[in-house]
Amino acid sequence: MTTGKNRKKVLIVGWMPQAGMEVLKKRDDVDFEILPLKDVAATYHAKLRDANAVTLGGTPYKQAELDVSPVMEVVARLGVGFDQVEVPALSKRRIPLMTTGIANSVSVAEHAMYMLLASARLTRKMDRLVRENTWHERL
Repeated sequence: MTTGKNRKKVLIVGWMPQAGMEVLKKRDDVDFEILPLKDVAATYHAKLRDANAVTLGGTPYKQAELDVSPVMEVVARLGVGFDQVEVPALSKRRIPLMTTGIANSVSVAEHAMYMLLASARLTRKMDRLVRENTWHERL
């Protein structure tokens, strides 16, 4: 897909939530292309050549990807981590990295509550007693 002078191309690697797709579909200044994860190994770098933006899940975007992205303007992670993105390389080219900062906040809160309850109820110890058939020692 080629884009005109005033149009921008967004490469969606893997998937994007339907709400995001609807936003892109309504824009008359944006073209987008979905690159299925099964095709990343074969075509990822070629697809980046004319992309102005890329959305990523766990797919890396490091110096090698930046080198084949001459018109890249923004990188977006559908998540919160930076481990798959080479932030210093992006910064050097003044390309912003966007993340979905609260994407997993509910999961983090649930895990924290579980850990508090597990500590209070001695879950690990009780689990071990059951598995070792020594439940009677719990008292």
